Amino acid sequence: MSKKTQIGTLIVVVLQGRNLPNKRFIGKQNPYCELNYNGESKSTKVIKGGGQHPNWDDEIRFPVYETPKVKFTGVNEAEPHISSPTPVVQSRKYADREMTLTCYSSQYVSIGSCSVDITEALTKGEQD
Repeated sequence: MSKKTQIGTLIVVVLQGRNLPNKRFIGKQNPYCELNYNGESKSTKVIKGGGQHPNWDDEIRFPVYETPKVKFTGVNEAEPHISSPTPVVQSRKYADREMTLTCYSSQYVSIGSCSVDITEALTKGEQD
């Protein structure tokens, strides 16, 4: 098994939520967010009484790894006897280019979720 090489750190700042659906019938919900990137999951702090407009202002860090990508070259599917498949390991700069964010009430009830394409942040180094 090959060892992954860490090439940087992805820093995500979760600022606030606006107009979140209220999942509680009485009182205000205590929301938090869970972020998933490259098989790793991290959470923001729970905002007690944050209701539908919580302010987290949390900074969450994920390691970014360089991973190899195996590509087969020299394959002629119509006539496989002409050339044999040759595996070539090419370096793929980033393992994953999408992050998912799910917002929960403190009762583990999903308030909502989204996927964020972080290609620009990974390639340029910064994205708002």
